[in-house]
Amino acid sequence: MLATLFVLFISGGKIYAQTAAEIDRILESPEISSAQAAGFVQMAAGLLPDSDFLSIAGSRTPIKLGELCFLIMKSFNLKGSFLYTLFPGPRYSYRELRYMRLLPEPSDPAMRVSGLQLMQIVERVLNYLESDEKAALALNRGAK
Repeated sequence: MLATLFVLFISGGKIYAQTAAEIDRILESPEISSAQAAGFVQMAAGLLPDSDFLSIAGSRTPIKLGELCFLIMKSFNLKGSFLYTLFPGPRYSYRELRYMRLLPEPSDPAMRVSGLQLMQIVERVLNYLESDEKAALALNRGAK
């Protein structure tokens, strides 16, 4: 548990910009609200300034994993399969992120998301995007 927290603080990409108090509050949450998840994911995707994330207030409706997956796909502008392209939504977003192995196991699109799970999923997405970016750069260098 402590090792996971250490990794999240050290290697979390854009997560490092959060205040320690806010990260502690998220990590201790047994269920993340839709507003908290939206603020955190959009901040990690660079769509929301850090200062705005700290002032987010809103619904206390717990977010489900499928909804979180859809939020991640939209916020990070991830491309999906043919079915996701035709029917973008929580169902196919969940299937895409599961296929990319970005979701912890076991998982279910209807399950509620804890703070630790939110942090782990966002960290995996950021690492995936970083490795994908490095692979694209390597391919472009080889093509020249």
